[in-house]
Amino acid sequence: MSSDHLVAALAALALAVPAAARDRAAERAAEAERVAALPATGEARRCLMTRNIQETRMIDARTLLVRESASRWFRVTLPAACPGIGDNRTIVWRSPQHQACAGDPFEVIDPISGITYGACTLGDFQPVDNRRLSSR
Repeated sequence: MSSDHLVAALAALALAVPAAARDRAAERAAEAERVAALPATGEARRCLMTRNIQETRMIDARTLLVRESASRWFRVTLPAACPGIGDNRTIVWRSPQHQACAGDPFEVIDPISGITYGACTLGDFQPVDNRRLSSR
């Protein structure tokens, strides 16, 4: 490959990376709007048993979606932004009572490296209509 071709390839790559990041940011913003619009289906719960949590989706720095079963989803609005939330990270629940409760901390980690991105605080578990979640 000639140096001219290499320079052109690197320039194209440099332009593609920001575009991909913008696309991902737009996808995340659209998902956050969709989750915020999910209608509540009952009274918020303060706690869930951690053994019943089947999935947790980190939507944005203030919002989680938690699945307890195929038909039971909860939106959790965090009392403060959680800067550790990001792609390819996971939540670790550490509770001696085997419950995740509003006001309790949780950790955000990289599951491959084990790097911890800090602890954040849970909000209430608001049940939401899960029919709009099946598109993901």
